[in-house]
Amino acid sequence: MKISAIVVAAGSSRRMGTDKLWLPLLGRPVIAHCLRALQGCVEVAEVIVVTREEARSRLEALAIAEGISKLAKILPGGAERQDSVWRGLQAGGAGCDLALIHDAARPMVTVEIVRRVACAALEFGSAVCGAPVTDTIKEIDADQWVVRTPPRNTLMAVQTPQIFRRDLIVDCYRRWIEEGALATDDTAVAEHYGHRVKVVSCPEPNLKVTHPGDIEVIELLGRLKSSAAQ
Repeated sequence: MKISAIVVAAGSSRRMGTDKLWLPLLGRPVIAHCLRALQGCVEVAEVIVVTREEARSRLEALAIAEGISKLAKILPGGAERQDSVWRGLQAGGAGCDLALIHDAARPMVTVEIVRRVACAALEFGSAVCGAPVTDTIKEIDADQWVVRTPPRNTLMAVQTPQIFRRDLIVDCYRRWIEEGALATDDTAVAEHYGHRVKVVSCPEPNLKVTHPGDIEVIELLGRLKSSAAQ
């Protein structure tokens, strides 16, 4: 099993007010954590980062400092997330069975998470890590009235990495881009063309940095995990 990993890092971080991927987290920039996890996964053959052009030199220096030898390409991001993913899919993957797509703002990804999702993708074609929904979810209309309450046991909050058989997701994305559709989730693209997606329960927290307080929460979880391992 060989994986071509695409790290999406071209967002504007509007809600943070600063580039969240370069904020310090446990002694390293946020983006360094997912790169280190992918570097440590033997099944990952290459890492392609899609980011803003002004971050290129900074990312190159980080890769050297952190020993990210699998970093194969740094590409400029597109207008939308899906455009960035499509550039990554087109740029690499030769000889790889699977394509992994991961948001750089999820620094808690581990080798174990990658392997679990990759094994499911190899078997089923498409897979994503997720966590059970603990809140009651309400479907609402345009006026904020509740339409219905779906049972929680049918709901999962999906995350990244999202991993696919490479030929499958390349074909789906090509058609999606040609049709001019818009998506913020890669599995939705596969689903649109009739492919079933296997959800793999995440064995540990896999939080995303979205708001300023998220850094503190992830730092605390990281320190607790480190203490438990000692």
